[in-house]
Amino acid sequence: MTPMPATASRLAMRPGAWATLSGTLFALLCLLPGGCMVFTGWRSQNQVLAQSLGLHTFARGDLIPGQGVRPVTDPSGEHGAYVSHFPVLSSKEIVAARVEETGDPARPALRLQLDRHGSIRWMQACREFPGDSLAVLVDGFLVATTVVPRSSDDPTSILLHCPLSRRELEALADSAAANYKKLNPEIRRW
Repeated sequence: MTPMPATASRLAMRPGAWATLSGTLFALLCLLPGGCMVFTGWRSQNQVLAQSLGLHTFARGDLIPGQGVRPVTDPSGEHGAYVSHFPVLSSKEIVAARVEETGDPARPALRLQLDRHGSIRWMQACREFPGDSLAVLVDGFLVATTVVPRSSDDPTSILLHCPLSRRELEALADSAAANYKKLNPEIRRW
């Protein structure tokens, strides 16, 4: 009988060691290519969200990041805040958007058209957070704040006043329908 190598004899002494080692190697071989495929697949043009919009509540002062709270900054990185991780409304509930004129020609507003789920969530927000400020995030950056009305005459749409240029608002409006389709692939029009 030939003597076993030192490492094999040590592994042979522990029951289940070979199963653990082979299982670990198998998992590594399966996960590494899969992770790469997911990463490259996410970067395809059909999956990238541009001008993604989210309305988030500001975090209470006693919460720390990691407890459903995350830090956000403005695009310049100078100002920051803590917001809830999950949005009150996002691009997933915004079917379409359009730029509307207000009394100030230099400050147009953005009208957001909501789907049924978004309308219900907006009515709940009006009841739960009346008068509170919401953070308006575009592509994860804090661009503005808005106040939740005490009631909504039309729960299917929101008039959002943002200190953004007309060009930026038009870009948000143009991308709203495409983002909705990407985030809701199961919804098809008749």
